[in-house]
Amino acid sequence: MQIYVIKPMQHKLEAVEFSGGIEEIQKIIGFDTIEADAIDDHGNVLYFDENCFLRDSTTLGRFQLNSLAPVAGVGVVVRCLSLDTQQYETPTITLEEMQSKVKFLTSGK
Repeated sequence: MQIYVIKPMQHKLEAVEFSGGIEEIQKIIGFDTIEADAIDDHGNVLYFDENCFLRDSTTLGRFQLNSLAPVAGVGVVVRCLSLDTQQYETPTITLEEMQSKVKFLTSGK
């Protein structure tokens, strides 16, 4: 399956192969302290570093997805059938649709 990885330092959004484990999401994000927010009514969620608001965003980069609060660091978008059982699928939203929803932020903005 594929997931979308948001890399704000590179201003890049890409689809990557994913085997389906929470540990893999943690590795991609780079932190063990992760949180998930729903981004639509189709089960698509954004995983991000739970402590991103405390970390130095100048070294991590920042992005905003839809009207969610800006996030520092790498984000992962995946369709999650159940957060409790960690059942994942490829997002129902296309990469092109995701690109229209992600805004990369620069320092001071």
